[in-house]
Amino acid sequence: RETMIIKLSDCCEEKLKKYNYEYDQYMIEEIQKKLTDDDVTMLIKEITDMEDTAEEFERVKIIIDETKDANLKRLRLIKEAEKSKQEEKKKEVGWTKDEFILLTQALNKYPGGTRDRWKTIAGFMGGQYCSKDIIEMTKILTQKKPKGSNGTKVAEKEPTKVATPTVVKAEDKKSEVTVEKEWTDEEQKLLEVALKKFSKKLTPKDRWIGIAGEIPGKSAKE
Repeated sequence: RETMIIKLSDCCEEKLKKYNYEYDQYMIEEIQKKLTDDDVTMLIKEITDMEDTAEEFERVKIIIDETKDANLKRLRLIKEAEKSKQEEKKKEVGWTKDEFILLTQALNKYPGGTRDRWKTIAGFMGGQYCSKDIIEMTKILTQKKPKGSNGTKVAEKEPTKVATPTVVKAEDKKSEVTVEKEWTDEEQKLLEVALKKFSKKLTPKDRWIGIAGEIPGKSAKE
């Protein structure tokens, strides 16, 4: 294949470059990894057999461009198929117990109203899941307690172990509220707008009451 690529580059330099400087050896270096062996063989024949005229160059140029575009499309489809396969495999494996616990910690650390919340949580979890995955799994957490890989229920209290019992209770309560009353993307946007609308110069009570009034279904405490 290497010999064929060199030959294709030489053909471009000799017969195409004088008509269009972009169709030279550097173009072949750029696209050669995207071409199949049959493509390389075909292009060598087309360029070698072309007559030395502008019309023939235009004909061969169209063939080169179509071949390049067809291979880009082919590689894109392969990449999309591989991505789809990986996503299906991930769904089959499912989330582990530790990942559910990590998600609960992230939901506590980045509550509703946090800017770019889902993207931030995805980064907190290591980046192996996208924002869409995080949102879908959070919805599952709002419906029922998740199960770990061994089929046992994941205890939301586990990630909040500390020495003082009262602190554990407070953290557990926080976890429950976060999961049960999840903020939607629309609510987070409304919150960001309301935070700018109601100045910090107001008393905290008046400010949060005003903000809550801008977000249907949310109380000042939330």
